[in-house]
Amino acid sequence: MIKNNIEQILYIIFSLLLFFGSIFLNSSLFVDKEISPQRIVFCMFALIAGLIIVKSIIGKKCKFDLLSVAILTFFVYMFFNLCFSPIIDITALYSICFLLLFYFFKLYNKSHLINSIIAISCIITAIYGLLQYAHIVNNYTEFPIVGQFDNPAGFAACLAIGFPFCLTINIKSKVSKYLKISASIIIITAIVLSESRAGILSILIAAIFFYYKDIKGLFRQKSKYFLSVLFISVLVFLGFLFSLKQDSSNGRLLIWKVSSNMIKDNPVFGKGNCSFRSKYMTYQANFFKENPENKFSILADNVAHPFNEYLLVTVEYGLIGLLLCFVVIFIGFKYNLKDKSPHLIALLSIIVFACFSYPLRYAFVWLILAYCLAEMSKKTPIIFTMKKLTTSILSVIIILICALGSYFLVKDVSFEYRWKKLTKPISLGRIEKVLSPYKYLHNNWNGNPLFLYNYGAVLNHRKEYTSSLDILHQCENYFNDYDVQMLLADNYYNLDNLDESEKHYMLASNMCPNRFYPLYWRMKIYDEKGQPEKAMEIARIITMKEIKIPSPAITKIIMDAKNRINAEKSIYSNLPPNKNS
Repeated sequence: MIKNNIEQILYIIFSLLLFFGSIFLNSSLFVDKEISPQRIVFCMFALIAGLIIVKSIIGKKCKFDLLSVAILTFFVYMFFNLCFSPIIDITALYSICFLLLFYFFKLYNKSHLINSIIAISCIITAIYGLLQYAHIVNNYTEFPIVGQFDNPAGFAACLAIGFPFCLTINIKSKVSKYLKISASIIIITAIVLSESRAGILSILIAAIFFYYKDIKGLFRQKSKYFLSVLFISVLVFLGFLFSLKQDSSNGRLLIWKVSSNMIKDNPVFGKGNCSFRSKYMTYQANFFKENPENKFSILADNVAHPFNEYLLVTVEYGLIGLLLCFVVIFIGFKYNLKDKSPHLIALLSIIVFACFSYPLRYAFVWLILAYCLAEMSKKTPIIFTMKKLTTSILSVIIILICALGSYFLVKDVSFEYRWKKLTKPISLGRIEKVLSPYKYLHNNWNGNPLFLYNYGAVLNHRKEYTSSLDILHQCENYFNDYDVQMLLADNYYNLDNLDESEKHYMLASNMCPNRFYPLYWRMKIYDEKGQPEKAMEIARIITMKEIKIPSPAITKIIMDAKNRINAEKSIYSNLPPNKNS
């Protein structure tokens, strides 16, 4: 009895630290102070969960249900794809941790406790965000409301996915109804104020699904028109949300269009792990090169995610990966559709949100997804049972995975902490003091591509252009965007390799056609190469170019271009008249 009580207390503490840490923890000890600490908590507790799994299954038979096998198949395929990818980074560890937490939640029947922890976490997060909006709590971002995250997308994603757990608060008292209403109002208000259209749509779909019978009852004899009216209403509302931020919506249409071009090149197996970050901007450059007058060119910017998780899966893991993903969703819904559990509705919220944003960037979403799928898998049929001997072998494999995962996690934490320490002397202009530590970190790189860009920028600032090129070309394999190309172009320019510099400035210009700097530097390069006609052509383009965001720097570039055109006109106007004219 005492042993059971101790285990229950430890489980409660474990769950509280896991869920609260995955949503609340921030730390200035890391460069990415919002995302990195939450992911570290997620991975650390997942590896501990792996050891708990071993303790629970060793010497016993293990049963595998249909949904568990489908999820395992998806991740096995992903790892198989990863083996043939030239890029392997820390995201592989997150996937393993997801599986460990999934099987951990399957073993422990404490759903009421976890449901309450999720609901409380989301309510606190929503209140914190509302305090930010009211300027009672400091917010160090450009957005009015972000909670503990780096932008409103993470804030809204976690609230929208936690919203179903507030709808199903189960307290045996008269105040339960008022608690549900209050919690729902707080979360809905916070999501609306965050202006996250994906969040608003997610909670709308979740609420319709939860109150479906009640809404249908309002139609009474006209129930045959219910689905049509409901479907049309959702479409109209979706159109309304689309029109709220027209430029943002059009920008996403552009990203989806370019992403579809990536899929066409490798439709079956995809382009491999992290290929979107390394290849998308090149595809965007090719798109604008072939369509220079495209109306979306003014909206183009650096893109690291397609704002659609299914597109990302298809780009990196192909149609096979997307199909396996849909198989998991189908099995989950097939055996849980009649039961309006918060786990099913939360999964529905994730499915909707994932169509328009990047919820899987956040550890809390991965955590809830693992928990919901684990609870839903308990209602799917068992398809095979693992014998005791096989279970023992599996236990050894899990222990090895946990040991290896712990090594990489510690290495990752150490790396990120050391990198953060280097940012202070850089901000004070003491770059010479960080070159040796940067070199050491590069030799012990953890796979974070942003470090490579940062290191390349530091070397560029120190005028070590050749070394900067080496680092940035490595960075291109993992992460490639406008800023990387501009740094490469600047390195080549300072090494007097004007042809290569022109090539990279041209690529940067095609990546983001609304930018002025690539055109300005191309104009200078053509002057230095003795090609005044090309320089004049670029100058004319600059003076006629639409300005996306006015700034003193752009005004100066336009004035320089106009002065060049006027100087050229002055030369021609001072030429002696043609004798034959």
